[in-house]
Amino acid sequence: MCTIDKMLIKGIRSFSPDNQNVVEFYKPLTLIVGHNGAGKTTIIECLKQACTGELPPNTRNGQSFIHDPKVAGETEVKAQIKLRFRTATSQPVVVIRTFQLTQKKTALQFKTLDQTLQTFNRDTGQKQALSYRCADIDRIVPSLMGVSKAILENVIFVHQEDSNWPLSDGQTLKKKFDDIFAATKYTKALQEMRKLRTEKTAEVKEFRLRLEHLKTHKDHSTKLKSEIADGQGKDRNYMTQINELDQQAKAYQQTLDEMNVKLTAIADYGDELKQLKTRHEMTAKQNADAFVKLQKAGLAEDLDSTTREEFQTWLESMDEQMAELRRKLGVTERNILSKKQLIEANKAQFTRDVKNQGRLAADADNHAHNLTQRDRFMRRIAAQTGIMQLPGNDSNLSSGLVVAFHEALSNKQEALKQSMQQLKESNRTQDDEVGRLIEQVSTESSRVANGLQMKQQQAKQKERQMQQLRGQVEGCAVSRAMLDDINAQDAACKATVERAQDKLQRLNLDAEVAKRQTALDELQRKASALRQERDKLTVAAEGATRLRIKNQEILAKEEQVRALLASNRTKLDNLLGTRGKDLPQPDRLKVLAEQAVARKKTELQGRGSELQQVQGKAASNEGVLRDTRAELNLKKDEMEDLKHQLSQGLARVYGQVEHQEDPNVASQQIDDQKAEHIGRLQRVKALALHLNHYKTFAQSHHRCCTCDRPLNPATELAPFIRKQEEDISTIPQKQRALEATVQEAQTKLAVVKRLQPLWLRLQSLRDNYVPALQKKADSLEADTTHNSQRLEELQAEYALLEHELQEGQKVQTQVVWQAEQLHRDVQERKQEVDHLRVSSAASNAQRSVGDVDNDLDTVEADKAAEERAKDELLRRQGRLRGETVTANDEWHKVREEKLRANNLAQQRSSLETRITDLESECTSLQQQVQQDSAKREPLDAKKRQYLSERDAQRADARRRESESETQLRDIHNLSNQLANRNQPIQEYISQNKADALQRLTADLDACKKRQDKLEAEVQALDAERADQDVNIKTHDETQRQLNDCLSYKLSKQTEEELGHSIDRVTAQIGDVGDQDSIVAEFKRVEGEKQDVVQQQNMMRGSLATIRDGVHRAQRDLASPNYRDIDMRYRKQLIELKTTEMANSDLDKYHKALEKALLAFHTTKMSDINKIIKELWQKTYRNQDIDYIQVKADAESGQRSYNYRVVMFSGGAELDMRGRCSAGQKVLACLIIRLALAETFCLNCGILALDEPTTNLDAENSASLAEALRNIMMTRREQENFQLVIITHDERFAHMIGTREHADHLWRITKDDNQHSHIAQEELLE
Repeated sequence: MCTIDKMLIKGIRSFSPDNQNVVEFYKPLTLIVGHNGAGKTTIIECLKQACTGELPPNTRNGQSFIHDPKVAGETEVKAQIKLRFRTATSQPVVVIRTFQLTQKKTALQFKTLDQTLQTFNRDTGQKQALSYRCADIDRIVPSLMGVSKAILENVIFVHQEDSNWPLSDGQTLKKKFDDIFAATKYTKALQEMRKLRTEKTAEVKEFRLRLEHLKTHKDHSTKLKSEIADGQGKDRNYMTQINELDQQAKAYQQTLDEMNVKLTAIADYGDELKQLKTRHEMTAKQNADAFVKLQKAGLAEDLDSTTREEFQTWLESMDEQMAELRRKLGVTERNILSKKQLIEANKAQFTRDVKNQGRLAADADNHAHNLTQRDRFMRRIAAQTGIMQLPGNDSNLSSGLVVAFHEALSNKQEALKQSMQQLKESNRTQDDEVGRLIEQVSTESSRVANGLQMKQQQAKQKERQMQQLRGQVEGCAVSRAMLDDINAQDAACKATVERAQDKLQRLNLDAEVAKRQTALDELQRKASALRQERDKLTVAAEGATRLRIKNQEILAKEEQVRALLASNRTKLDNLLGTRGKDLPQPDRLKVLAEQAVARKKTELQGRGSELQQVQGKAASNEGVLRDTRAELNLKKDEMEDLKHQLSQGLARVYGQVEHQEDPNVASQQIDDQKAEHIGRLQRVKALALHLNHYKTFAQSHHRCCTCDRPLNPATELAPFIRKQEEDISTIPQKQRALEATVQEAQTKLAVVKRLQPLWLRLQSLRDNYVPALQKKADSLEADTTHNSQRLEELQAEYALLEHELQEGQKVQTQVVWQAEQLHRDVQERKQEVDHLRVSSAASNAQRSVGDVDNDLDTVEADKAAEERAKDELLRRQGRLRGETVTANDEWHKVREEKLRANNLAQQRSSLETRITDLESECTSLQQQVQQDSAKREPLDAKKRQYLSERDAQRADARRRESESETQLRDIHNLSNQLANRNQPIQEYISQNKADALQRLTADLDACKKRQDKLEAEVQALDAERADQDVNIKTHDETQRQLNDCLSYKLSKQTEEELGHSIDRVTAQIGDVGDQDSIVAEFKRVEGEKQDVVQQQNMMRGSLATIRDGVHRAQRDLASPNYRDIDMRYRKQLIELKTTEMANSDLDKYHKALEKALLAFHTTKMSDINKIIKELWQKTYRNQDIDYIQVKADAESGQRSYNYRVVMFSGGAELDMRGRCSAGQKVLACLIIRLALAETFCLNCGILALDEPTTNLDAENSASLAEALRNIMMTRREQENFQLVIITHDERFAHMIGTREHADHLWRITKDDNQHSHIAQEELLE
């Protein structure tokens, strides 16, 4: 059984965070007392927080629950609650909750720290500590204590502000009782069961529909699989035939490739022959033109007499001569350029010197002006200050005189500065001396003033104390007569108490009450037996009621069937064909509907087969048309590709896209260009021979071979040879360029030859194949259009039949199946009616419910009479006890009054003595104040005199310092002005600009002479260069003539070689064969190949149609409707059966839980109200309310209750909320909590009451104490019973806390720092 042992509090509310306060809890009673505000309620707040984790109300999220950091003088306060309790199995457990409150800049921050649970290991006896999250420990602690969190919050540990919750508004009260009964989760469970059962019923209907739908898909899946098998067989046959035709097409293609090779060879030889002839003709023509030119130049005679080697020798000698001439010309030009560069540099230097001369002359003028201005300024300063005597004429001052004047001015400035420093130091010394005297007088005056003020304050404080003591003396007015009167009242009250207690014992009302209680228990037993008999008879009566209800349900179901069939009569007539006839009975309606739907399916399948045949035919035609169009597009693409290849090839040849597609034309053009480049190459080679001849002839004969002019070996021969060598050196580059051009033309010609078979193929496609395929495609398009029209007609008919089938299936599921279900429900209810009739007939011989009710009313009347008699005895007993308690209260008040009177007499004597002492102290202080006032006046006058003298001295010192600073500032400004005027003069002298001006004038004269000499030398070099240009032109003309002769010799040799090549290529063409016969055979083989390809394409079109059908069937099978259809059908069937079984089980569980909840709630409420009634009658002392109860009103149609507290007065039942006083409200709430604790706290006998006597008068307070004592007496055998009373009423505490129940009480007080402390005190009798 759960009990609490001890609790530690630190840093909570007013409990100090530096001290640990511990309170122990005794059995059966723990008393905690203290004045208002001492911190008593904090005890129950800590108990509740430790057990449930809930913070007290209105604590601002815990901020006001922790000791305030501002009060503690800290920025952070840590608090802790440690509770030790024993579980229902007597295992000790310690729960520790730690908190932290931090003062931020603008707000407080509350934080929950460690949440620890300490237990003891039963095996080892070791202490174990585990840390948990807040939510986890809030759940664990109530389970260890054996009660729910709602019981701990609302019954056991209730805060003073929440103690009246039983009389709160209906919504709050309902929530509290639902939490206590834990009804919310069970109510939700019932709702979830009801909701789940409804969902499962809907799922059963949905699963049935799905099962029918899956069965339809399963049948269609079998049909699709057979179609796939047939299509795959046809696919294999067509593939065999297509492979055979493919082999034939490959053989034809091989023959075509061989013919194409021969045609390519013939075209290559023809192109080569054409190129050779073209080159031969061009070379011959070029040679004839060259010979005519040579004849005109008079060189024709030398061609026959001179060999090619001689021409080459002459050319080489001419090259050497030309090189020498060009070298000399280069030397002359370089000399001219060098002289001109020197002339330009000399001109630039002359310009720079002229500019520098002008700038230096301007600086000289400025220097003279600066000297004049400086001298005038110095003479003016000397006249003003008189520091030095200067010459008075207008001549310039010497540099030594200027330096001496500047030193004299600096000495004057330094003397003024030292004088000003001495003046300031003297003034500062005088001011410090006067200030010291003022400070001495001020210190003495302040000391006297502070003593005077302190004594005045002491005198005022003594007077205030005397006034307070006189007021206390007036409040302690007591006399000897008053004391005698109080002693007499004490004796009288004692006698009254003894008489009341004697009367209560003589009447012995407790035995009478026990006798009445025994009679009530017997009547209760009889009533219980009669109720059980009545319940059995009620069950039988319920059978008759159920029979009547079942008959009504049968009529309602039959009406639903008729309404359903009538509202869907048109749809049923369309499905069954019963228009104008009566509908069949509901039991046959399902069979007829299934037959009608089956007929619709058969008709739809027949129309679907016809549709598939037409679709196959249309697909076959579309396949052939598609293949024909594909082949036509391929041929067109091939044509475009051939055109593109021809265009690209010709673009590579010409370097741009040509509009001419015929490669024969391009071949002719390239041949012409090639012949032209070959002629130019031959001329270059001939020129090389001529130049070599010129060079060799000149070297050997020292003469020019063309003009026969002698060449001087010393001056002319070498330049001539160099000129020939330079011309010969350019020949290889030109020759390589022309050879590259010829090679490029040859490459282009080869490219054009490779394009000729493509041109033949393009002509064949454009003229033969493409027109035939276009005609075939037009014919197939007409057939496809006709098939499409027929297909649309069949699709419309198929869609209409499919719509009718869907409507029939919808009628079957929504009308027929529902009608059949309703008919089945009618038959089941008829069977139940027959069963109920048999049961009702078997129970006719028993007693009626009315007979049992009469017996039960008699027993209840006897019971009510006994209860009234018992209530009367209890009221009488309560009245006598109330009189006894009242007498005790009066006696207690008299004794307290007697004690207060004695204390007041003692206090009055001590206060009078204290007042006399304070009067003498005040007189002494007043004399001392007068003496100090007389000492202070001369000190203040002396201080004022010193202050006036110091102000006069400071004014005179400021005046003299200002005059000295003005003189020093004037001298300083004059010194700075002189330095600024002298600075440019010193710079001119230091830079030596006068000498620089003389040197620059001499340099200008020398530069002009050099310029005249250089210009004369340039004129002589220009005349020499003109003579050299004439000699170079003469040698160039001779060299050109030799090159023409040599080129003619080389070109004649090339002409002979080309004639031999033409004869060789003509013989090779005759060896290959006839081109026309090969082309004819090529066209015949290509036509046979096209026929084979056409047959192959037609078969592929048929194959594509078959494969489309197979793929469509496979796609349908792979669709979600047919994928794993067998497994889904079996799974759906199992799911339907299991759902039906689960729905049946849910119905059983719902009914069982509902009955159990009703029985539990009824029993508990009966027990609670019984305890409430008994406690109210024992406790309440007035006669206006007989007893109270908690009423639980069931909500309509739900297993949920609304609660209210009612009171019974004179047989009338009234709501207690809003009709009772504050005291009645407190008492009623306490009693309800006691009853709830008695009923629900079987494993936890703890109950804490915070200020239970609030708003109770003396009689009801005494009755409550008596009732609590009786509870403790009845629970004395219960080990875990603990009652914790927290009150400020010490009289109530002493009334309940006798030695029989407790030895000590806990007192809560506050110290001077307003910190709460807990102390243990002995409980006095």
